[in-house]
Amino acid sequence: RRYNAFYRECVRRQLYLNGPEKIHLAKNPLWAGRVASLLESFPDARFVVNVRDPRDTIPSLLKLVKSGWSQMAWEESRQLNCLRILADQSWHSYRHPLECLDANPSTPGSVVDYRDLTSDPASTIESVYRELGLPVSDTFREILRSQGKRERDHTTRHSYSLSEFGLEGDVIREKLGDLFDRFEWDTEGEPLLETEFQGE
Repeated sequence: RRYNAFYRECVRRQLYLNGPEKIHLAKNPLWAGRVASLLESFPDARFVVNVRDPRDTIPSLLKLVKSGWSQMAWEESRQLNCLRILADQSWHSYRHPLECLDANPSTPGSVVDYRDLTSDPASTIESVYRELGLPVSDTFREILRSQGKRERDHTTRHSYSLSEFGLEGDVIREKLGDLFDRFEWDTEGEPLLETEFQGE
């Protein structure tokens, strides 16, 4: 709560600097695990939860931090222990914002499927704005349409093995099985090998 009080003061100063008519947008993955505390500090906040197949995101995150720890010459055992802790936090980060929105139906929020965002960003973002009660200007709508073409033309693909992070089997599906059902992450493409995952 001390941290949230400090952050609230930072936001207040930012709004004072930018003007009271502005809306403060915070895009920070760390907030995914702290939505409940954010609601305490900002009861009038709106939330957008962007959900993506965790077989893409979690290995990508673990790969990123592992590279940094390797450059700092951390021992392998220390890296693996920290990676397991980070993986456990990832299960919470996936569930917590969805649970908070479900538990607070009066809080404006929008759950966005990453596949919709990349396949049709203009329509998806307009839908988000409607759900949050925000207007969309014609100028912004044109920007969304032009950006949408660039997103559709962009492709990237990386391969990871969970074993390199000290995780085994299909642990992601085991931990988040209900979300796999809810968002139908198993309905697209060929099934991946048990320990092979694709991501950015």
